[in-house]
Amino acid sequence: MTRSKLDVISCLATNFNQPIADLVTKLLCVQLPDEQDGKPRSAEVDYSICLVVMLIVAFEAWMARARHFDLKVVASRSNKSDV
Repeated sequence: MTRSKLDVISCLATNFNQPIADLVTKLLCVQLPDEQDGKPRSAEVDYSICLVVMLIVAFEAWMARARHFDLKVVASRSNKSDV
């Protein structure tokens, strides 16, 4: 098997579960300003941005795995010896 045909699957998506949970906990612990119209605090914005980025990366990793395994299923179904 050549290096170009080697299938490598990322398992990064499951590694984001704990950091995402930690960010949600930290975001919920941030004290809100007393003013209703006050600007959000820097920590609140930072945690929110990090949380969104990590959720997007985790989602993309899961989608890449799903696409990879879906292509393998389609390829094996088209193979006459498997039917």
